[in-house]
Amino acid sequence: MRSASLAVVMGLLFAAPAHAETKVLRFSQSTSLPPAWKQLPERIATSLAAAIDAKASDESLITLRCGATDECLDSAAEKLEASELVFGTIRSGADRDTKLVTI
Repeated sequence: MRSASLAVVMGLLFAAPAHAETKVLRFSQSTSLPPAWKQLPERIATSLAAAIDAKASDESLITLRCGATDECLDSAAEKLEASELVFGTIRSGADRDTKLVTI
């Protein structure tokens, strides 16, 4: 039986105009994933967006060239017209069936 281990930490940014909305960025891969898991970054982002009544974005911290500093996140939120950003990374765990997801 395959198992997946998830560790979840929520990252939100409150930095844009009040009329803006929450955007869930596409998750960044910090290690390669097995072929069966290739759609995981997009699926997590769209599922999380639906669960919190937010919009999923095609952007990620990598495509935004953002290192998750406050200044960079403020700039990204402004660019995306977002009041909150939800973002995360996915990496392989100690064995091939374990994935670590950080939100």
